Amino acid sequence: MTQIGTDLRLLGSVLAAAPAEKLARVIAMVDGLRDRSAADRLLDGARPRLRGLAVPRPLRLARVLFLPLDGLIVDANAWKPDSPTLPRTALAPLAAAVRTALGAEAEALDALCAGRTLAELSAVEAIGARLWPAAAQAPTVRPPPGWKESGLPERFHALLAERCRAAWRHGVRLWPAVRAGAEGPPESLLHAALRGPAQEGGLALDTALHALLARAARPGRVVEVATALAPSGAAAQHALDAHLAATDPAARLASASSTALAACEAWRLCEMIEDLEASASAAPPQRRERLRALRRAADAACRHRFAALLQSELLGHGAEDVAAREEAARGLASLAASGRRLGGAESYDAALRNAAVRLTREGASSRADALRLAEILVGPEAALRLVG
Repeated sequence: MTQIGTDLRLLGSVLAAAPAEKLARVIAMVDGLRDRSAADRLLDGARPRLRGLAVPRPLRLARVLFLPLDGLIVDANAWKPDSPTLPRTALAPLAAAVRTALGAEAEALDALCAGRTLAELSAVEAIGARLWPAAAQAPTVRPPPGWKESGLPERFHALLAERCRAAWRHGVRLWPAVRAGAEGPPESLLHAALRGPAQEGGLALDTALHALLARAARPGRVVEVATALAPSGAAAQHALDAHLAATDPAARLASASSTALAACEAWRLCEMIEDLEASASAAPPQRRERLRALRRAADAACRHRFAALLQSELLGHGAEDVAAREEAARGLASLAASGRRLGGAESYDAALRNAAVRLTREGASSRADALRLAEILVGPEAALRLVG
């Protein structure tokens, strides 16, 4: 590794552990750069935290371009040629090729993006409705300029470009369902998103399924709708098996840097596992065993992350950090609620009770502070008994 590469890795590690307000300022600075290719690498370690920061991200043509593939974009070192994912380093050259092909239309879309953020959904939908169909028609015969800087062999360009084109062809209906993943997605959005890919089949259906499964709180419903639209069901079953094999509860929870983010991630894991266990998709014995293994792995990962955050975010703060402790306590109580759904409710109850006892006896600056923390952790009645 070059010295520059080593320095970037070290800086990225520091940034990944930076306080939220500092990380938000760095994100805003990077978003303001014209050429952010090098700066983007600094953010790799911090990306799991970005969703929890609620930093308004400026609307950029390249950012809108890859929204239908959101959830499939991974760091280059995590990408495999036989996976449905897209290495992050390929985005810039692919976007540059589309921009060149669109010419004046790209400039017009840039003007529509100016001064807007991703939170302005009506603007995103309007820009995407023009951009995605046009990008699907853009020629991608050979690797574009800048492909060498992606670090990817040229032979993978055609594969990645075609997967992107498959998503862009159906992006207008695919992206709303991807965006609504935490809500299921709703069945009406699923039908709209999968109807076109199911008719086309092949790479289009495979890409749409993986994009939806990556964000879906209820993946069993995704598979059911896909099977109804493409009766053979082979593509949906294959995509589900690949999704389960790629799900790593320990990695997902470890990337959550606060109790609130860990609680959200644990809730998503619970929703996914429970939905699949109740779905007809879980009928094959091999898949049912895989789901049992996934539940065990999620249970162990949730307990481990809970114990670590309990110590670092709650008990590790000084008595004067009342607001930080209350925020951590709320997150831990929520994380424990999801953990109980995965198994081992007694361990969470005991840990929260012991933490409340410790805080009431030695860790709070006043009786009122101790009572508030104990109420959050174990409920009002138990808190009154502890505080006396």
